[in-house]
Amino acid sequence: ASGEITDAKFDVMLAGASLSGLKVSDLKVTARLAGIDVTYLRQMPPVEEVRGLLDVSLSEVVIDVESGFVRVESTPDGVLNIREARVRLHGLDIKADTADIDVRIDGQLADAIALIDKPPLGYASKLGIVPSSTSGLAEVLLSVDFPLIQGVPLSDVKIGATASLQQTSISDAAFGLDLESGQFSLSIDNQGMDVSGTASLGGIRTGLAWRENFSGGDFRR
Repeated sequence: ASGEITDAKFDVMLAGASLSGLKVSDLKVTARLAGIDVTYLRQMPPVEEVRGLLDVSLSEVVIDVESGFVRVESTPDGVLNIREARVRLHGLDIKADTADIDVRIDGQLADAIALIDKPPLGYASKLGIVPSSTSGLAEVLLSVDFPLIQGVPLSDVKIGATASLQQTSISDAAFGLDLESGQFSLSIDNQGMDVSGTASLGGIRTGLAWRENFSGGDFRR
């Protein structure tokens, strides 16, 4: 997207013993963004057509996203709507640059699962879930924190997601049975995943709890 930046305001404070020695001692830049694409993690699809506010200082850059979407192409629509998001790059003044990103998304469950299966996450593949075998609605809060260094290793990327899943269906979910009419709460981080809720499994309504460890520890289902 080409995008535009409007209503930009600049406040700059200079300090120094002489005119030639002047340095920027304080900086404040604000602007409105429209139609901007924001990449929050390499290999993950960007947030497109962002509308929001930009706030820049000497120590941080903050983008407060009011709307946008993520294109995942796993269903005919293949779009997850961004309800709100914040991208914060901070520690710029102390050479400890860090990114904190929080994105609130809603849309079709298959698209949400496809999103968290994108590299470098790969969560659905770890769980043996094929996005196209699922249906339902999802509201997801995805959080990503990492240092702003070249070639940052995945071990230094802190990833978390919480989700509310409604009207959930998964074909051949367990024991050859289909899961239907599920309502679940889900949380994922680098160590594992927890899911709890209720659903019909093979036509029988039941409560379900599932813990999956990604690091090789004990798990329960």
